[in-house]
Amino acid sequence: MQAAPAPVVDATPPLPTSCLQIATDSAQSGEGAFDATQYIATVPGTDIRLTISRLDVDDPGHHLSASDARGLAALAALGAVSAAGGRTPAGCQDATTSALAHTLSSDVAAGAAPHIVWRGVALQHGAHTMTATEIAANVRPDDGSGLLRLTATANGVAETGADRVIPSQASVDLSAPASAIASIGGLSTPIPVTVRALHVTVPAPSGDVTLEGNGRATVAPDPHDTNADGRVTVTNLPALIDVARHSGQSMLTTAMSVGQLVGHRSGDQTSWDIKYADDLILINNIPLPLSVH
Repeated sequence: MQAAPAPVVDATPPLPTSCLQIATDSAQSGEGAFDATQYIATVPGTDIRLTISRLDVDDPGHHLSASDARGLAALAALGAVSAAGGRTPAGCQDATTSALAHTLSSDVAAGAAPHIVWRGVALQHGAHTMTATEIAANVRPDDGSGLLRLTATANGVAETGADRVIPSQASVDLSAPASAIASIGGLSTPIPVTVRALHVTVPAPSGDVTLEGNGRATVAPDPHDTNADGRVTVTNLPALIDVARHSGQSMLTTAMSVGQLVGHRSGDQTSWDIKYADDLILINNIPLPLSVH
């Protein structure tokens, strides 16, 4: 059997190769659209690698140019690898990345509403690999408020190389200033974010655990200056505690056990008012033993 051809490195990438190296099996773009197969993004000098079997970007109103649609795909990949590494790669602190992010912010503010879908996703960092069958997101203007609205879902999520609590499905609906897109290239000023709805499902032997929440946060360049508050409701919390205990996450197990004691209960649901500020998490005004950084 003939081996499949190796992915081809993008000769004219939307981001500097010192920031992100991109290769694909095939790719094509048009007004408001970009799609690719076997889209691979790696961070130079690290072991971080994002592989997407099928990637699609589509702006139904064609407000995005072909190059901007391609740039959005690269910025989304940059967001994923930055999350894996815990920070924006050093090679991305440049004028090209910043200019692309600001262009896309302006495009959305002017009416662009792009959808981006990843299918067959694998995000590797060292021995850890997180996979998902599909991740989809849509960003659009938020009803004349001057903000951007982002909705996103992730399905079929799993992880190898780590034994910890991981959701199998998650969705979020949030709004933020247009500058939030520019922050993908490196956060320089605090970004206020409103989480309208958050839904997470965690599989457990005794039945799935669900988490629903909403709230507000200010994400700062220095994580120690970040703050947040919101409301979270967990269904089947004892099952989540068991999963954390069996995975050896003692700090998380202790925190959730304390949370179970101080939470507001209704049937199989436990609700909390959560605040985070000054590196301290409070649940119903009770400090929890959790490290955020």
